[in-house]
Amino acid sequence: MVEKVYPITFTYLHHAEYAQLVARFIEEYEATKMRTTDEDLTRLLATVKTKLTAMQNALEQVVTQEKSEAVSRADKERDMSIKALFDSIRPYRYTKVLAEKEAYNALHLLFKQYRHAARKSYEEETSLIHSLLEKLKTSEYQPDVTTLGITKFVVNLTESQVQFNKLFTERIKEERTKPKYDVKALRRSLAEDYRLLVAYVGINAQVKSNETYKQVLTIMNSIHKYYADTLARRKGKQKATTTSKQELIATTLPHNVSDV
Repeated sequence: MVEKVYPITFTYLHHAEYAQLVARFIEEYEATKMRTTDEDLTRLLATVKTKLTAMQNALEQVVTQEKSEAVSRADKERDMSIKALFDSIRPYRYTKVLAEKEAYNALHLLFKQYRHAARKSYEEETSLIHSLLEKLKTSEYQPDVTTLGITKFVVNLTESQVQFNKLFTERIKEERTKPKYDVKALRRSLAEDYRLLVAYVGINAQVKSNETYKQVLTIMNSIHKYYADTLARRKGKQKATTTSKQELIATTLPHNVSDV
């Protein structure tokens, strides 16, 4: 029986999955150290490999995007830290202890100057927090921090600032050095050539006696089956989830119009 191309709907694969499918085929094909005199097959393989590299580079942008999300989370942590610092002096608002009252008034006036810091851009907020922390270290305000026992809130803000700066600097460096890619366009381009390669191998495996094409097709089919099974399992889970939701809705809906 002539082996045919294993059926799979590539469009259902995520970008990373599709790139991995093609990468696995290239790796397994090259591992066989198979030799071929077919110039068209050699050309198609080289083209697919080149376009795969471009798509893999594009997918690295996802890592940069994840770092952007990490920066956003770090900024929120920093916002919470500065709010906690501002709130930390509130219990002393009506204190009757003179030293605490004086410390509260001094810090309250200072904090008012920075109350909108969290609404600023990343760079502006960083500058404002740096200014605030530097002032809190001075002899003018350090005694007030000690008097009200809010050192831990200052430390927390300092640590949040350091963590944010670290992530933000890393992201800026990557954005400056990495080229921009259009992942969708690169996938479409790769897909065109890989589909052509698959079709070329499939047809030649059926009409020619050369074992090379059959061996290449066997590698392809093994990988295609793995990802086809992955899609089938995913579809099964989605169907099960949808069915469960529909059953839940059905149990809560009235049986007839008179029940409304």
